[in-house]
Amino acid sequence: MRVEETKAEQVKKEYIAKRKGECYDIYLQEKKNWSNVKDFNYSETRDICIVKYKSDEPAKSKEKCGEIIKNTSEMGDYLRDMIFDSYVNCLENWFSKEF
Repeated sequence: MRVEETKAEQVKKEYIAKRKGECYDIYLQEKKNWSNVKDFNYSETRDICIVKYKSDEPAKSKEKCGEIIKNTSEMGDYLRDMIFDSYVNCLENWFSKEF
């Protein structure tokens, strides 16, 4: 049984490494196309690439951004991951596109 678990873990690690590489490639392409590209992240929880862009909208206060993450302790990992990403975007005055 342990060999099967180890093999499954290895397959998962290889998949994640592949997806992170793809995400980085998407980030580089977006950076070539847009001057406001600031960062990127691969979310293992949601299996998506997130590219972040500087927003032209006025920045919100830290308190206003804090409202986004209220009551997240009662949520599942998937939703919590999405909300935390929105919170960081709010603090940094960024917006995201998911690939």
